[in-house]
Amino acid sequence: MTKRIIEYWVIPPETDAEFVAGMENVLEIHAQPYDPQHPVVMMDEQPVQLIGETRVPIPATKEHPQRVDDEYERKGTASLFMFAEPLAAFRQSTARPQRTKIDWVLEVARLLDTRYAGWKSGNPESTPIPAPAPMNSVSAREMASAAVEIASSSDW
Repeated sequence: MTKRIIEYWVIPPETDAEFVAGMENVLEIHAQPYDPQHPVVMMDEQPVQLIGETRVPIPATKEHPQRVDDEYERKGTASLFMFAEPLAAFRQSTARPQRTKIDWVLEVARLLDTRYAGWKSGNPESTPIPAPAPMNSVSAREMASAAVEIASSSDW
């Protein structure tokens, strides 16, 4: 069996200028130097399958690497949420049993209540460095509560 190296990336459609312009904007933002008053925060979410071994793996020896049977038992699913502020060397990840609008809102609220707690629009000196992105004086918890109500409605 040969080891193949495959690189994956988004290939912009040749006829979609709006897509290309959007990607150029993202690249411009990521090329900017770090500014603690305007951090670049990224968020990603990923569903994962939880699996378990059906047989005990054979430990590695000097003659061969660890051997793991290809049969597995499905143990359910989960959803991983990750926030990153690369230029500030910050990363936060959590796992949840599912991924719903409410889960997303609660994860964002948690980020605002922890890393970006205390920020008041127009008063960056009140927040320890690294300073968070501006937000109103409404608490993250109040915003999350309102967002949960909206997300729970059938209209959204």
